[in-house]
Amino acid sequence: MNLTAMSLLYVIIISIAFIIISMVSRRKLKESYASYFLADRSISGLVNGLAGMSCYLSEFLFLGMTGAVYVIKFPFMGILYEFAISIAVFLFLLAPYIRRSGYYTLIDLFYDCYGREAAVLSCIVTLWFCMVFFIGQMKALGVTLEFMLGVPYDFAVIIGGIVLIAYTVIGGMYGITYNQFIQGAIMLAGILIPLLYIMRSFSLTQWWNPITGYAELTPFMREMGFFEIQETAKYYVSTALVGLGALAGPHVFSIAARGRSSSEVRSAVSWMTFFIGLAYSCAMGCAFVGSYWASTVGIERSKADYVLFMMTKQLCPDEITGLLLAGGLCAAISTLSALVLFASTVIVHDLYSKMLKRRKSVSANLMRLATAMLGIICVVLALRPPMLLVTPILWGWELLASAFVPSLVATYWWKKTSKPGVLASIAVGAILTALTQKWSGPIIKVPFYGALIALPSSTITLIAISLLTRKVNERLKIDQWHGWKSYEEWRYNGKVLPLTLLAFSAMLLIYALII
Repeated sequence: MNLTAMSLLYVIIISIAFIIISMVSRRKLKESYASYFLADRSISGLVNGLAGMSCYLSEFLFLGMTGAVYVIKFPFMGILYEFAISIAVFLFLLAPYIRRSGYYTLIDLFYDCYGREAAVLSCIVTLWFCMVFFIGQMKALGVTLEFMLGVPYDFAVIIGGIVLIAYTVIGGMYGITYNQFIQGAIMLAGILIPLLYIMRSFSLTQWWNPITGYAELTPFMREMGFFEIQETAKYYVSTALVGLGALAGPHVFSIAARGRSSSEVRSAVSWMTFFIGLAYSCAMGCAFVGSYWASTVGIERSKADYVLFMMTKQLCPDEITGLLLAGGLCAAISTLSALVLFASTVIVHDLYSKMLKRRKSVSANLMRLATAMLGIICVVLALRPPMLLVTPILWGWELLASAFVPSLVATYWWKKTSKPGVLASIAVGAILTALTQKWSGPIIKVPFYGALIALPSSTITLIAISLLTRKVNERLKIDQWHGWKSYEEWRYNGKVLPLTLLAFSAMLLIYALII
């Protein structure tokens, strides 16, 4: 059986399995938001953790990272570590409290705490992020199916879109979560086994070690011009800020919201951090050996996103190549299904039901219709994608980090967070991220990532305006969310930490603009 036939078999088996799982999961669905969008908040820690890893990582691991390392000739290890750290920070700063507060989305939270204006602004930014991420992930899905089936890219995108829409609409969050659990296992196997085989084919001494076994190639890659980057410190600082976008990721928010309890959410994020660390280590190895191989054989930069697949096809048996492709397919579909469902949650629950006050006319069919329409939009947007997969994905994380992270963290930890401060912070973060984006050419040029100026500016705006407001926001039920039985004002009303963060953000902004 050749690779095309084997890939077709994989696609058929995976697609049928996903749809069957969704159909079985549909039996649990009820006519409610919590059931369709949050699986009745009933997901256990281990399932939630592996499913969370699956939807969080995306096909950036299989395509985007290797392509980006090959093109810019510098490892993305900084971004990997910062995203992993962000998940750990999410565990301690936000995850249990999101679950205890009971909100479906960040917009839902901001609506109750800061009113309609903050919710509308958050909705615009969230849908903006989703649309940008849709493009990157649908391109990844199309590239994977194009390579697997040997069909034109546009046709591959349509095939992937049909499978995505079918099982997402049928099963809701139940179907998505249990599918993500299976997809996560396939992803781990699909990136680990090919990496070990390729390193062994390169005769590396520690081919069995996916974490550092590829390090023997470093001297050869230096001779090819890799790792020669200017302003390394700013690179790592900016990647750290981009990584903070994970704190406000809509699909990450849903991981906390759908858990059985706060303790189960802690367990889920702990498992998720472990699985992400393992997957990131393998992905960095794949990017390293893939870039080395592509440089030796002379792959065109326009084909950068195909490097890992091309290398595996040449060096591995068809069975292992098919496993890698199946892992990439699962990565793209997993993230897309979570984002499509989340975006439909925003439209149906936050916009239609809550802001427009049409709760009585909401039905399961309306939820499914919104999900299907968003899936179709995904397909249309992906027909004309950017050259590099990594471009829209990292820009999306920048947007979340700069627009939402300061206000989200402050909402759960600081009672003096004010409505004017939140509105101004979201607007400043989103506008500066748009002005510094590298997709179509930045208006404001900064080294590496725009979050280097957008996130400090957003933080300064939030703290300064909230302090000037001089009023405790009684809508913030911080004591209840944290589970404190006795009220202690010093816990959340102090000024020392906000002023410290204000000074640190100001120094960071000066460092970005001047030094």
